[in-house]
Amino acid sequence: KLDFEKAHERQFNLTIKVEDLDFSSTAMCLIEVEDSNDHSPVFHSRLIQTSPIFENIPIGTTVTTVRATDKDSGLNGNVLYSIKSDSDPMRQFVIDQHGHVIVANKLDREVIQKYSLIVQASDQGTPAETGSVTVLINLLDVNDNGPRFEAPYMPVVWENTLSPEIVHMNHSSKLLHAYDPDSKENGPPFTFSLPPDYQYSLDF
Repeated sequence: KLDFEKAHERQFNLTIKVEDLDFSSTAMCLIEVEDSNDHSPVFHSRLIQTSPIFENIPIGTTVTTVRATDKDSGLNGNVLYSIKSDSDPMRQFVIDQHGHVIVANKLDREVIQKYSLIVQASDQGTPAETGSVTVLINLLDVNDNGPRFEAPYMPVVWENTLSPEIVHMNHSSKLLHAYDPDSKENGPPFTFSLPPDYQYSLDF
């Protein structure tokens, strides 16, 4: 079996001799072996875990760099990179042909906390061969959301009510309930207060 990737098997010089009982003749024959696309691009590892990044990382930032090699020659060994679309359906990342994985759109940890990108390397042979690597990216939270009330409150207070009186926020509770979509570190406990410019602040 010939192997183009072995340098000494790329070219053969043969001497061919033909003879009968009285005469003989020789010919020189040069055989050149061409490359076939018998190797796939290979990454140095099958899994890459990047350092965690903050969700407000600027668009255009490179988060990691991958590299694949192909033992074939010419177009058969020329590698092109891409991100498998179903591993990044919102197109948050892109990869250039140097293997740089780049932030393409604004990230939001409250929507997606981590990404598992499948990066593919394809050669330009016919048919093309491919290899892949999984890139794991975890997002760190930024305190970019304020506390929110769980529901609109429509309390009713009767006039001439003796103070102090706890106001019912709705038909079932005297408490205000709030939440924060950020992580626990940027969430409760909350402080409740009336706005300083609230015109009826002396009544409550």
